[in-house]
Amino acid sequence: MDHLVDDKVSFNHEIDPNPKPEDAGRIKVYASILMSEEPIRDCQTVLSFSLPAKDILDSLARYRWEQLNCLKEDERLTHFQVDYGIDQLNELVVGIIFSFINIYRDCAFSFYITFKFNPPIPIEVYAIALYFQYTESLEEPWLFGDSSDDRTIDIQCRPACKFAVESLSRKVYTKTSSSDICTICFDEFKMGESVVTLPCGHEFDDGCILEWFAKSNVCPLCRFKLPCDNI
Repeated sequence: MDHLVDDKVSFNHEIDPNPKPEDAGRIKVYASILMSEEPIRDCQTVLSFSLPAKDILDSLARYRWEQLNCLKEDERLTHFQVDYGIDQLNELVVGIIFSFINIYRDCAFSFYITFKFNPPIPIEVYAIALYFQYTESLEEPWLFGDSSDDRTIDIQCRPACKFAVESLSRKVYTKTSSSDICTICFDEFKMGESVVTLPCGHEFDDGCILEWFAKSNVCPLCRFKLPCDNI
């Protein structure tokens, strides 16, 4: 799964061998969100904190970085991104601190973790992609399980990629929402509950679509396909 998020999280660090006395032997961490493909000027720092480097050594390289868990509540990030960022940050920090084990008390360390956020693609773009997907299916009906062809492949029964499902747009349902019924369970959406919007524009109960994509990567209504994990 790491290959799906490693291009969405990046790291950098600085080491100051002659810091201010109050910064000596300390680690500062800065977490930012890059809002687009534009230069770093669009990078927005959303969290910063510091801790003694000794805490890393005392934890035997198993520091949990719980300070970063609050980023999981940011709608622009996925849990996969944050968890991956924590794991990679821990490896980076441990490697640097142990490289300076004899003089770490005299240095100040700054670590920068940047999460890349790609705004949702406009629905018009997905509509065009869906059109071409549909026209291709007319030429190759076996893709959707046409039993008249011996080449029938159970593609629609492959689970969707977990990272793709986690990255789907979610919102809290209100009466102003465009849809009122989940077409999987046929129950009305409930105020305050999570509704998932697929790239094709169709909306479903969060729980229903999670269960659906655990078995199939195809939208229940229009056959729009999410990517699958490599098998």
